[in-house]
Amino acid sequence: MDGAGPVRTFWSVVLPLLRPVTFYLVVLTVTGSFQVFGSIYIMTQGGPVGTTSTVVYQIFQNAFSYSDFGYSSAMSVVLFVLILAFSVVGARLVNGRQS
Repeated sequence: MDGAGPVRTFWSVVLPLLRPVTFYLVVLTVTGSFQVFGSIYIMTQGGPVGTTSTVVYQIFQNAFSYSDFGYSSAMSVVLFVLILAFSVVGARLVNGRQS
């Protein structure tokens, strides 16, 4: 790293070493954001005209308020596939750059 400045050192050394940790945190944050249910259910029940409604709250509402279990099951499967695809693509990107 002779002659490399601080910016080049960051981009060539520090950032590649932080990539797995960064991926882990991004996956946890994205999956955590999909799991926001308790505070919405307790405080707003979807809010005025559905402004604070999320996908998980919609799944709950379709299943237990409207008794539409098939639709809520389909929404759950699609949500699972989206989170799984995001995780797999991210893992391949991280593992591909480590080699």
